[in-house]
Amino acid sequence: MKERLAHLIEELGILKKDFADSIGVSTGNLSDWLSGKTEPSAKPLSRISEKYKVNLNWLVVGNGPMFLETTTIADQRAVYGKKKKPDGDAVTQLQERLEQIEKEVRDMREKK
Repeated sequence: MKERLAHLIEELGILKKDFADSIGVSTGNLSDWLSGKTEPSAKPLSRISEKYKVNLNWLVVGNGPMFLETTTIADQRAVYGKKKKPDGDAVTQLQERLEQIEKEVRDMREKK
């Protein structure tokens, strides 16, 4: 994941400090992720996906395209800055999906 995270920051063309600030983590946390010392938990992964429209499957396990395709009006609003707060069901579904991805990653690591 560390390589994909570094690639994402490079693709976005922003400073690491600005990226860390934008997802609500310290530069120390980001540095630990980029070095492979630790990995981000579900909360910052969710923020990365929401803020930058990143495909979590790509970020976590390397499957699929880097960025999500924006197909809904809500997605378009988010891309163009007219953000609409997601409803509770959408947040719950995202959290459940993140937990599922984290479990899949743990299972894949255990099989190695």
